[in-house]
Amino acid sequence: MNKPEDISKKGILNISGLITITFSTVILGICILIIRSFFYRPWWSEYVVRNLELLFGIICVITAYLIVKRIYRLKRFYTLGIIILFLFFQYSLYFSINPYQNPNHYGLIMISSRACLVCLLLFPILNAMNRWVYGIRGSLKNDILAYSGIIIGLFLFGIWLNETRGAYQTFIGMGCGIPLQKLDKALSIYSDDNQGKYPDPDQWCDILVNNKLAKNVDFICPEVKFRWERQILPLPIPINRKSYYAINPNCEPNSPPDTVLLFDIKGGWNKSGGPELLTTENHQGNVCIVLFNDGHIETINSQEIANLKWE
Repeated sequence: MNKPEDISKKGILNISGLITITFSTVILGICILIIRSFFYRPWWSEYVVRNLELLFGIICVITAYLIVKRIYRLKRFYTLGIIILFLFFQYSLYFSINPYQNPNHYGLIMISSRACLVCLLLFPILNAMNRWVYGIRGSLKNDILAYSGIIIGLFLFGIWLNETRGAYQTFIGMGCGIPLQKLDKALSIYSDDNQGKYPDPDQWCDILVNNKLAKNVDFICPEVKFRWERQILPLPIPINRKSYYAINPNCEPNSPPDTVLLFDIKGGWNKSGGPELLTTENHQGNVCIVLFNDGHIETINSQEIANLKWE
C-alpha cells in the first residue's frame, strides 16, 4: 500500500523568508508577554504593547500557515480548520456571555476556554499522528517552527481579544460586588461605633477613609477601571474619578432591609442622593449594582430601577 505523498516539492522552495519572519515574530511575541507580565510600564504604554501583541500574533499565524500551505497539501486543510475552530470559540466568549443576564455563563466561559486550549493542543497531536500513520516526510524542524508560530500567534490573539472584548471583562463584571461588600462592612462597623448611625452623607467617603475603615480603591468600580486599562486606544484619556458609588441619605441602619444604601453613579466623591444620580453606564448590559440596607447586593436592570425603595 503506497503512502500518500503529502509534501509539495514546489512548496519547499522560497520559504526561508517566511521562516525568518515567523521565528522573529515568535521571539518578539514572547518578549511582549514577558514585558507585560513582569515589568512596570506607564499607563499609556499599555495600549502600545497590547496592540503590538495583537500585531505579532496575526503575523505569526499568517506566516506560519503559509509555511504549512507551501510545503504540505493535506496539513493545510486541518490546520486552517483548527484555526477557524479556535477563533469560533474565542469569539463565543465575547458574543454569547453576559454575567448580568445569566450567572450560569461562568460555566460557558470554562467550556469555551478549554475548547480553545484543546484546539491549540490539536496541532502537535495531529502532526505527530500524520507522521506516524501516513509516514509523512519533511523537515520536523519546519513543522515545529510553523506550528509553534500558529500556537503562539493564536495565544497572543486570544489574550488581546479576551482583555479588550471577552472573558476577562466577564470575570471583572462578576466581581463588581466586592467593593460594595467592603463598603457595607465599613458602614456596619462605623454604625456600631457611632450609636447606630451611618456617616454624614456629605462626608461619608472621607469619614470611612479617615477612620481607616475603607481604602480609596474600594470606591472604584472594577469594571470601569478595567475598561480604562483595556480600551484599545489611549484616547479618549480616561477620567479617574475617586468614587463610583453614592450613599442614600434617607437610609439609616433601622430603615427597612430593602432600602437602597449604596448605588452606582458616574463618579464623584462624598456623593449622596437618590435615583437622579444612579447610572447604568458603568456596566455592560444596561444594569446597575445596588447595595441594600440588609447587606445584600443585586444587579438591577433599567426596568427594575423604578421599583427601588429609597425611603
